Amino acid sequence: MYKIIILILSSNSELYNEFKRLQLLYLNKYNQLIKFFFIEFKDNQEEYVIESSNTLYFKGSESVTPGMIIKTSLAINYLKNKYDYDFIFRTNLSTLINIPNLCEHINTLPKENVCSGFIVFGFITGTGIIMPKNVGELIADNYEKFNYTSICEDVLITNMFNHYNIQYIQPSKYWWGLIVDVNDGERDQWKIYYTENKFKQFDYLNNIMHYRIKNGNRDIDHLYFKDLLKKIYDIKFE
Repeated sequence: MYKIIILILSSNSELYNEFKRLQLLYLNKYNQLIKFFFIEFKDNQEEYVIESSNTLYFKGSESVTPGMIIKTSLAINYLKNKYDYDFIFRTNLSTLINIPNLCEHINTLPKENVCSGFIVFGFITGTGIIMPKNVGELIADNYEKFNYTSICEDVLITNMFNHYNIQYIQPSKYWWGLIVDVNDGERDQWKIYYTENKFKQFDYLNNIMHYRIKNGNRDIDHLYFKDLLKKIYDIKFE
């Protein structure tokens, strides 16, 4: 089996720390299958990078663009000399992964020069970008050659895959789940759970690779996180 590192874009706030706590409830169950790190910026730290438990803190200020591509690249360059791994799964804090499904898909891929994930509007969604070590290092070493300060990082990464002729492999067995308040219509390999920004009971498919949970109310998002954790991972809440 391939060695997999999950990189999770994160930031420090009361709201996001609750997501982080929920993520840890299931990520820690799979230490034999994956290694994972949250990636955050800290303005006031003196060191360039601090690795603390499962978080990498880099000196810098949080931003969406270009912060997300910079954090991703800093993490990849940090990991390459410290950890032995074959694949990276780059995601974000409001995405819940079905780890056995993810690992099964990644272990069907060639070990070099490929990418995978779910295509949305022509690019691989940043909720789950899969790349082997050599491709991740290619992105980290070359993103500054592109218009990285004004392009969303998942669009930028996909543009780089295309520029460097990286083969895209679509997940053939698994779907992308969206637990969202806007019904954008069913598409190939999408399964939308339309919430209307309220909590509903859903029967979740067992062939979802990862869920994007994004509603207009983060308290609603927390309820769906807990519901998924109970139904997929049998995690108990008081």
